[in-house]
Amino acid sequence: MSAPPSPGPAAARVPARRDGTVGTGGAGRVARRYQREPDSTRHQVDQAIAVAGRYNRQPLFLFVNVSATHVPHGHCIGDSTDSARSQQAALAYADPHLGRLISTLTSEEPWLIIMCADHGDAFGEDGYRGRGIAHPMVLNVPYAAWHAQSVTLSPHGRTQQQPGH
Repeated sequence: MSAPPSPGPAAARVPARRDGTVGTGGAGRVARRYQREPDSTRHQVDQAIAVAGRYNRQPLFLFVNVSATHVPHGHCIGDSTDSARSQQAALAYADPHLGRLISTLTSEEPWLIIMCADHGDAFGEDGYRGRGIAHPMVLNVPYAAWHAQSVTLSPHGRTQQQPGH
């Protein structure tokens, strides 16, 4: 019996959709719902602020899953397919809403804020698109963590890191 192939680019590749279609599984259901509700981040942040307000200085773990940056996001720029440009547009849409959430949360202390993605996306790197593949663009997950006192907001609501933090 031969040993399984060692993990590497050839052995780790899982076919990814190259046509930008939405699947029928859980992520597909979320994507179709998002297509019907493109302003979901505003509603998510409104709900998160309402929940946080009910805790009035009590310990709270608040999880917000921002779906705006998850596929599909081509509609953010009027396209029918997703691209790096449409993901940037989705981030630009979500940013002021997240800034509003952070501003609300940091009005009371102490707060620890952690933001992360569940995966990256490939936008044509090495011929791959999407996720569900063992490619560095998918496996390298962006994140940020900071204590609320080190966060300021730009005039546009965008989060900015303070020097030295």
